[in-house]
Amino acid sequence: MTRPFLRGLRATFVAACAATCVTFATLAHATSFSTNYSDLWWNPDEPGWGLNVAQQADVLFVTTFVYNAQGQPVWYAGTLTYVGEDITGSRTWSGDLYSTNGSPFIGPYDPKMFVTHKVGVANFASNANDTAIFQFVDGVSFTTKTVQRQTLVNNNLAGSYLGATSDVSVKCLNPANNGRRSDDVGAIAITHTGSAVTIKTPACSYAGSYFQFGQVGSVSGSYTCNNGAEGPINIYDVRVEQSGIVARYTGTSGSCQFVGSIGAARTP
Repeated sequence: MTRPFLRGLRATFVAACAATCVTFATLAHATSFSTNYSDLWWNPDEPGWGLNVAQQADVLFVTTFVYNAQGQPVWYAGTLTYVGEDITGSRTWSGDLYSTNGSPFIGPYDPKMFVTHKVGVANFASNANDTAIFQFVDGVSFTTKTVQRQTLVNNNLAGSYLGATSDVSVKCLNPANNGRRSDDVGAIAITHTGSAVTIKTPACSYAGSYFQFGQVGSVSGSYTCNNGAEGPINIYDVRVEQSGIVARYTGTSGSCQFVGSIGAARTP
């Protein structure tokens, strides 16, 4: 949290960091290209339809479960490739959507029955972590829907971990302080009861309320550190698995803001 004295911790815990770096790469983030948009997406104001997104690097595979003009359920699938950012900063993927016919699931598979038919073009765009725009163009009509990650059940972050936080100061009132880096490496303990989450690292403590958005969560609250630093913090894109936890965060420290990441392996 822009804590210069924490740089010394890197030397103290360098062995621990080396042991966990490989694990960080195996956690829930399947891609470093962008926010991982793999999830179940829907519009809560329009229940009954939605889409599944599976991201690998800069490619999205999308399947939709929607209804045709007669109100009958249909599903489409397509591979969307990255096309760039628009003027709002939204990263955008685009690709053809197809309907398919094939061999009945029950009984022997007949490959000759599998045929595809292009039904249109789909676009998926987002400059956020939990919301996106989904567009469908069939050559006649242009449909735009706002979608968000669909939550089925809340995760629980509680556990003992070995890892690190690392952040850099930005937007300081004194520009000379921009770019100062802080690293806090070692044991991380997380308690999570109801919506209350507390995260304790070697140098700081974070407390706040937990919110779930599909596969990812967030913690909105505050932090205090051993050197007296304190302020608001938002920990987001939180992904927890049996192997460990990863997240990103933003906050304020004095006359600076900071942005950073958390990565930790779960300890037995």
